Amino acid sequence: KEDEIFKYENKLYKVIQEHTSQEDWIPSELPALYLNMMPENVIPEWVQPAMAEDAYSIGDKVIFEGEVYESIIGGNTWSPTDYPQGWKLI
Repeated sequence: KEDEIFKYENKLYKVIQEHTSQEDWIPSELPALYLNMMPENVIPEWVQPAMAEDAYSIGDKVIFEGEVYESIIGGNTWSPTDYPQGWKLI
């Protein structure tokens, strides 16, 4: 739906043209459908992933409890407190 905001590959996007999504319609490659809402070099707050598609990838950086962490595993759905082995404090 138009104006819906969602996360994809650790970036926020806004739907700017209503449509039925397709798996191969990548937000970063379709500026006619999606607007990147995440400014460059901004580290977002950690958010509990709702599903596997929202999981943090290797190299994703987040702010958690005032500290910056980098995910060192793929498919990371745990917080730095719940699974510290999956994060590196920056």
